[in-house]
Amino acid sequence: MKTVNVTWTTQDEAVAGAETADHFVATLGTVEASEPLNSRSHSFINVEPGSYQGAISCVDANGKELAPPLVFSVTVPADATAPIPVGVSTQLQ
Repeated sequence: MKTVNVTWTTQDEAVAGAETADHFVATLGTVEASEPLNSRSHSFINVEPGSYQGAISCVDANGKELAPPLVFSVTVPADATAPIPVGVSTQLQ
């Protein structure tokens, strides 16, 4: 099983009910989690291998979406994985 870390960015937009924005709802498959408005990430732990659809929504205290959700897909591989370096950055000080 794996951990799926989901991170999102936001921008201020004029939407109906904006003043009622209360929290974010992050979903992965059938799992739903709440995060406060100052959060920009959620970790789903112990995710079984498979393909999943997920979404991030800004909602009011009653769970009503203030805008269409940001939708994403992720696949958790069934095979064992290893942390293979794929990028590097350097900084001279």
